[in-house]
Amino acid sequence: MSFSSHIKTALIAISRNRLRSFLATLAILIGVSSVIVMLAIGQASQKKLQEIIGEIGTTALYIIPGTVTKGGITQYALISTLTPQDAKAIQHDCPDVSYVSPEDQSVQHVVYGTQNWTTMIQGVGADYFKIGEHKLQSGRLFTPEEVRRGDEVCILGQTVAKNLFGDQNPIGQTIRIKHTPFRVIGVMVPKGEIFGQDEDDMILAPYTTVMERITGDTRLNWITVAARSPQVEKEAEKEIESLIHQRHHIAPWQQDDFFIRSPQQFMKVLIESSAVVEVLLAAAASISLLVGGIGIMNTMISSVVERTREIGIRMAVGARQQDILLQFLVEAVVLSVGGGLMGLLLGLIISLGVDIVLRVPFSISPNAVFIAFLFSALVGIFFGYYPAKRASAMNPIEALRFE
Repeated sequence: MSFSSHIKTALIAISRNRLRSFLATLAILIGVSSVIVMLAIGQASQKKLQEIIGEIGTTALYIIPGTVTKGGITQYALISTLTPQDAKAIQHDCPDVSYVSPEDQSVQHVVYGTQNWTTMIQGVGADYFKIGEHKLQSGRLFTPEEVRRGDEVCILGQTVAKNLFGDQNPIGQTIRIKHTPFRVIGVMVPKGEIFGQDEDDMILAPYTTVMERITGDTRLNWITVAARSPQVEKEAEKEIESLIHQRHHIAPWQQDDFFIRSPQQFMKVLIESSAVVEVLLAAAASISLLVGGIGIMNTMISSVVERTREIGIRMAVGARQQDILLQFLVEAVVLSVGGGLMGLLLGLIISLGVDIVLRVPFSISPNAVFIAFLFSALVGIFFGYYPAKRASAMNPIEALRFE
């Protein structure tokens, strides 16, 4: 028999008992779809993380509050010791630092006319827009002089602009933040959501204005800086550490009251977390494939028993052992690959659903499709070999006598 004849025979045998065949491939279907979804989400997450790092800036460093010991009690990030003077000192005394943005933030109620919205007010320096890819859709940025004077100017994110102004142009309009009037001078380009958080639901204003008029803080929430290049990032970090140690009078044996973190470190944590999830999904997919393989083996053993007389007749008219072996092995592989095809389709549907719900664009690489087919075919060969070997080893005379 030709290989195509074996496939045709396998399809006829499978169609005789469609429900049993479907149940045999169900676990294969689940396993393959898990592999597809796992690879799709993994690739989408990697792509999204790269976009985030690009927006933040590859040379960015965050100086954030650390631990403070007060009255013998260690407080974690409850009290910030970072001041605007620290930011100015970093700008002037750290040669490997190119830009510095002191930052303070607060959630506030914003009002324009009869419209109102609650959003994040983020106070930043003029260098904030040079550190990452923060682009304007319309209007202008505030100047270093406006930051120094503490002018009441602001730049809106897309979400805030739509909720307060609708289709109206917000440039030049005045909004009230905590009873303080702010003049809108710009609107940011939309960024979308990052891990479920709307990056357009915010207002940017000079940090001096935010600290004086909105929060009343004398300390900063954090300081964002940019190294001159990725090659001198470590040197810039050392310069900042040494400078803040001097300014905060921190002895070598004392604990730092600040941390310096880079976006890459944050992304590393997220990647490690996603890797754990991928391992769990891979384990679930492996178990599903194993269960599916056992199901196919049971189905094929039952099929061999039911078709014993058919096997005897084929051998009686000249079929060799290898013909019978190949016939049942092809049938097992067709079952397994059929489950893989259905799993591939289900994986694509689930990935599309994830894209719609979480707004994380996914992509299916040819490697994912190849891996899905390879695994399903290998499962069919591995678990189908024993029933096929059992069928080929039958005695033709005993097979013909079987009732």
